[in-house]
Amino acid sequence: MRVSHEQTAPVTPEKAFDRLQAFIAERRSSEEPCGDMECFERELHDYVVAVEREGLAEELARLDVDLPAVTMEGEVYRQVVRCEETYTSAAGPVRVMRSLYRRLGEGQRTLCPLGATGGDSGGAVDAARGPAGGLCGGTSDAAGRGRICSGSWGI
Repeated sequence: MRVSHEQTAPVTPEKAFDRLQAFIAERRSSEEPCGDMECFERELHDYVVAVEREGLAEELARLDVDLPAVTMEGEVYRQVVRCEETYTSAAGPVRVMRSLYRRLGEGQRTLCPLGATGGDSGGAVDAARGPAGGLCGGTSDAAGRGRICSGSWGI
């Protein structure tokens, strides 16, 4: 089953935190109050959430393993795909690169170290749960989509 994802804002060279700081600096330098408080609140919220998503994406990227092979519970798994995936977080969609691994001789089951090293957060960072929201073994389609698996990765 395919999982649909919201479109994420295009990435610009400027960091989300820099955009937030620029927005706050602009408001602080203005002598006039904002004309529409509801609009101001929404805009501020959008900047803050973008900072949160960017921080989550950077941390999730650190959890990924990009090697030709890894060992998990004494079994060797070979990398079968490296692709960008959108994960769901409390702050909205987060896109990160990730690797999927498959044990030799095994059918369609894939494992992702991003979820294994991230653990089951059970809370704000559901991004570690993966696109389908489950932290368990699963199947993948031809494009390499699959569920995240927990475990201890030997590298």
